[in-house]
Amino acid sequence: MINLIRHSDNHNLLMSEPVINEMVGKPFNEACLQYFNQNIMLVGIKRGEKTFINPPRDFVIKKDDLAILITE
Repeated sequence: MINLIRHSDNHNLLMSEPVINEMVGKPFNEACLQYFNQNIMLVGIKRGEKTFINPPRDFVIKKDDLAILITE
């Protein structure tokens, strides 16, 4: 996990971490829903040197992707 931004009271972190295995091969909108059910907001995907913020709903998650997340 890489913390990108941390709010002063340790809430609402913007971070990146490897996508969980269950999301590989699924579209971005399904991954968003899975994270949302854990009170986490998926805002984008980092794939190699490219970053995709709010990619299309049908953007497919790949094995080595990093999830860009906002947490509580």
